[in-house]
Formats: sequence, structure tokens, C-alpha cells
Amino acid sequence: MRAGSLRAVGSEATRPAGGPATAGDRATADGRADGAPARTVRDATFDVLRARGLDTIFSNPGSTEVPLLAGLPPDLRFVLALHEGSVVGMATGVAIGSGAAAFVLLHTTAGLGNAVAALATARVNRAPLVVVVGQQDRRHLALEPFLAGRLDGLAGDYPVSVDRPARAQDVPGAIARAHHEAVTGRGPAIVIVPMDDWLAPAGEEPELSAPSDVPVGREHRDDGRDDRHECEERKPAHPMHLRRNGGGRFDRGTQARTPDTPIGLA
Repeated sequence: MRAGSLRAVGSEATRPAGGPATAGDRATADGRADGAPARTVRDATFDVLRARGLDTIFSNPGSTEVPLLAGLPPDLRFVLALHEGSVVGMATGVAIGSGAAAFVLLHTTAGLGNAVAALATARVNRAPLVVVVGQQDRRHLALEPFLAGRLDGLAGDYPVSVDRPARAQDVPGAIARAHHEAVTGRGPAIVIVPMDDWLAPAGEEPELSAPSDVPVGREHRDDGRDDRHECEERKPAHPMHLRRNGGGRFDRGTQARTPDTPIGLA
């Protein structure tokens, strides 16, 4: 799917059951008494991403992801790759290079299936990834129509956690907890989200049940010792720095970088 087409896609697969409702239609129908549009699960999720520094979305999306991505706010960046191995690979590189979690969006069974090897590599390399996997409309799942996936165990034992929120309003909290699991467990944490959840009313302020700031490199061992000094000793004196050369490719540099120095990506 072309990145530019996300703003204009309209098909039966992306519409909620019962009629060709759009995001604007849903917001108006569920609007507040003062006439303002209702806050959606999508809005609440974007706030969770912003609060945790997950402002770049790595993805090769399909129709189950369109309700989330259409009309993406300008402060969130979308990075398209043409295979899920590349999607997860880019996110893994950013997570390792920055020391912070990265956000991945995958397309139901086909997308998660294609990404499994890269997710396994991310787990082995202890790269914290928050992975959202699209799913068919929640109201249709009992009949297992096209795009409905049996996703829970598809990635095997490699994710540090797999969550399937019981209702749409639980999605922001599930993603917040996935960030916590990814950072503390040092690996990919998966949240499975049906496509109609994004435009559902967020309701009351969601209970996130996870801190937005998670200490990194402070793993406590059984003997009571703190690993942070050992982590400092293992840090390279000159971390790898990626830079784009004149030909549009990336070279490996050795100049020192601060945690705030951005890593260039295509």
C-alpha cells in the first residue's frame, strides 16, 4: 500500500458493519452535548504514544490499519516499508541505537506471520518494541471472516507479552502496558486490536496501569545487586552512528553521540 493512499482509502473492508460510516460520521454521532466531537480510542492511543516517545510508526499496513492511520496527526511520523521483516528490522535498529522502545504496526495474520523471524531477532537482541497487530472488526470475529486471524500464538514464545483487549476502551491501557513490558522485558510486546476499536468512543479517562517513564539498565538480580553499573561498563566507548551518504545509502560511523542525537533513516 502506498503511503500517500492512506488518507483517501475507502472500501467495504474498512467500514464498520451497518453502513458506510466515516471517522467524521462516528465522531458526530457520538459527540458531546456541547457539539464537540467525542474523544475516540484512537485519540487516547495517540496521547499514550506521545507520552512515551513513540512518535514514529513503522509499518507495512493493510485495510485493518487504515482506521488508525487515515488523517495521521502531523506530530506523528509514518515510516513505510514493503515487507514486515524490514518494518521490524528498522524499528529494532532504532530501539537498539536509541535505547528506547520503538513502535511497530502490523497487518493481521499475513503481517505478523511475515514479521515473526524479525521479532525473534529483536527478542534475541533485547530490543524493546511495542507491536500493534490489526484484526478484523470485533463484531465479526465469531464467524472468522476474511482478515480474521488466530494471532495470539502466531509469534510463538518470542514476544515478552501478548495482549488482546477485551473491549475497545481497554486499548490505550493495553498499549501503555505493552510499552512497560517491552522496556522491562527487553523484547517485542504485542497488542492485538480489532479495526473498529479505533473509532469507538474512548469513554472515561482510561486506566493505563503502567508508568510512562520506565528506568532502563536497572535490572535487579536475585542476589540484590544492581546491574546498572555493569550495564555502564558494557557500553561501547563510541556507539554506532548511522548517517546517509550522498548516494542515499547508510554508512557506519564511529563518532560519539548523545542520547538525544537522532538516527537517520530512509
